[in-house]
Amino acid sequence: METQIIKKEVQQRFKFSEAKVRGLLKGNRRYYRVDSEVVGLRIYVDMAGQKTFHLSRYVKHRGNIRTKLGTFPEMTLAAARKLAKQYKSLSTLGKDPKVEADKEKSKSKTLGETVRNILKRN
Repeated sequence: METQIIKKEVQQRFKFSEAKVRGLLKGNRRYYRVDSEVVGLRIYVDMAGQKTFHLSRYVKHRGNIRTKLGTFPEMTLAAARKLAKQYKSLSTLGKDPKVEADKEKSKSKTLGETVRNILKRN
């Protein structure tokens, strides 16, 4: 006899519109809602009522990464969805923007290295 395992999703997904995002109320702690249109897109609402778009995704050799895309209303819901899709497509190609930025940052010299180079010259 085979048993079937049914996974229940922990966080309920919502089909958002601009009005629904605007209507999210501040709480006594930070919370998020998951978008049903783009997997991994979350809308965080902090205690002051500030709403920010974040993208959570899995990147090979790095694990789960969360990236802040922008704040509402400066970034619209449509723009956040479009940017999230671009990030996800680049991630599948192995060119994740956050990983690439981290590589560039690691190539730059640290303060200690710069001081050592200056001291060597003198």
